[in-house]
Amino acid sequence: MRLSHSRTGTLRAKNTVKIYSQEEGLVRNLSIETGDIVSAGDILILLDDTLIKVQLDRATAQRKQLENDVRRLRKLRQKKIVSDDEYTRALTNLEVARADELTFRTRSGYTKILSPLAGVVTARHVEVGNLVQRYDHLLTVSDPSTLFTELQVSELLIPRLQTGDTAIISIDALGEQTYSGRILRIYPEINPQTRRGTIEVAIIKPPSGAMAGQFCRVSLSASETTIQAIDFSAVQRDQDGEYVFILDTENIARRTGISTGSRFDERIEVVEGLQDGQFVVTRGFSDLSDGKKVVPVNENL
Repeated sequence: MRLSHSRTGTLRAKNTVKIYSQEEGLVRNLSIETGDIVSAGDILILLDDTLIKVQLDRATAQRKQLENDVRRLRKLRQKKIVSDDEYTRALTNLEVARADELTFRTRSGYTKILSPLAGVVTARHVEVGNLVQRYDHLLTVSDPSTLFTELQVSELLIPRLQTGDTAIISIDALGEQTYSGRILRIYPEINPQTRRGTIEVAIIKPPSGAMAGQFCRVSLSASETTIQAIDFSAVQRDQDGEYVFILDTENIARRTGISTGSRFDERIEVVEGLQDGQFVVTRGFSDLSDGKKVVPVNENL
């Protein structure tokens, strides 16, 4: 049969980028606020680049001068007026100057901070006039179209799930409406303490008002399988573990240890301990003990 399993989780944005400064400087321009929608490539912050531009101009001038020197030395070398060593040193100096120019040009580009993706500004940590250092966290941008949640599920359920399986998602903050989802990823490891694994489930088309951090409920539909299940009320527990009482052919109660798996409403899966056709006691446990004769109230016990 096909079984439904309900889990709860918290929505997260799959694509979330924390934007850090790669250059120090004063914030010269900042036109976005938390909650603003931005496109990939939009200018988010401009840092003052006056000093870097001066250094870049100087490096460019030096590179041009060394290019002229190399051209002049090349002609003199052809006439054997300068040595090969002198010409080689000039070439090396030119390469160093080109590298310096590229360094300052790259640093100049770092003063213009662009959005790496289309999304919403979810955090802003600077104001115009602030002095930022290298690697300061300036902004966070998230893509709200990539909302998903991580769920912890039983090791017994994971083999029945596949990437791409559909799911039904509801968001408490948005009422009782449900939304279509699908399994994005099934992690390949099980936690040895909890015997649970992790899966990621995404909303296919996030509705208006959905956002990261909201509480959600996910209904998973496991693939068809044959399982052994009994009434949840039949399972007893003590310091030795889980057990049930079964009736033998003479209606004598026999304590039998079991291992359970997933719960489905008022039924629970029995992984180990029972055989098909055995009668399980589901109620009347107050005076029941191992070896006691009982009177079944119906044939479905």
